[in-house]
Amino acid sequence: MERKERRDFVVAGRASTAGGEFDRVSIHGDGHVDGDLACTELKCHGKSHITGNVKASDVRVYGSTRIDGRVESEELQVRGHAEIGGHLSCRKMEAEGVLHVGGPVTAEEVALKGQLNVKNDVEAESFSAKGIFTIDGLLNAGQIVVQLYGDCQAKEIGGEKIEVRKKGFSFWFKSFTHHLEVDTIEGDEIHLENTRAKVVRGNRVTIGPGCDIGLVEYHDHFHRDHDAKVKESKKL
Repeated sequence: MERKERRDFVVAGRASTAGGEFDRVSIHGDGHVDGDLACTELKCHGKSHITGNVKASDVRVYGSTRIDGRVESEELQVRGHAEIGGHLSCRKMEAEGVLHVGGPVTAEEVALKGQLNVKNDVEAESFSAKGIFTIDGLLNAGQIVVQLYGDCQAKEIGGEKIEVRKKGFSFWFKSFTHHLEVDTIEGDEIHLENTRAKVVRGNRVTIGPGCDIGLVEYHDHFHRDHDAKVKESKKL
């Protein structure tokens, strides 16, 4: 059976197309795709709107992109502004711009240097953040490293190794300090700074400066910095 050759869809001005299978999709102007899109490579340098689902090996957003459905890709890179209405599933996600996701996020590696807003859960093997995130559900990853360049929020955080470090800075002699707000943090090895949480539970727990914690439950080790507030601690 003869293999059907897939075509490219390239936009340099304004254009629209029905969904379908393509090789490369490149949008430099204003592009609209009506339906599901499957392609090897999706690059958005301008403004684009896709009304269905997207399945691609490589997705790169440098402009403004809205995808109403779910996205499945090997790699997703956002350096502009992207909105995804459904489930985001990828091997590697890099967000240096602004990314909004309406469904859950599933990835092997998440690297955040911009802003991430997720209305559901985030599941990853590793999660690294040097930006701002708001996660309405659970953030769960084997290794979580957060440097607080802005205020961050999550409903719950779970992982094997969890590290949150403060990154305060000064501007015109005024000091700015950011915090992580979360209900519950649970992990094996936990080190927190500038974190506000109701419950922290783990084997080895270090509560560093700037923290305000309601309850700490630990198995092996617990240390509290003199500049941290812990209402109650309990060895399990």
